Amino acid sequence: MNRLNDFLSYLRLVHPPTIDCQLANWQRAKADAPLIYKSRDLADFLLQGFTDGPDHLDPTIDSFIGRLRHSGEGWRYSATGEE
Repeated sequence: MNRLNDFLSYLRLVHPPTIDCQLANWQRAKADAPLIYKSRDLADFLLQGFTDGPDHLDPTIDSFIGRLRHSGEGWRYSATGEE
């Protein structure tokens, strides 16, 4: 449980500290499969199975990002009730 609490503590850094603050994007420069995603996307991918959300768990970041883009941002593992 302590490790989960530590992770959630680090997750706070995923949310911008101020309005209009731009956080860094992750970029995979693999020639045959480039991928650009946000830190929050990575955190949400890693949170699969720890919180309520879709029943389907994506095995790779690629499939998770693809599902995010296809379904929109109606759900987020890192979301609070205020979003």
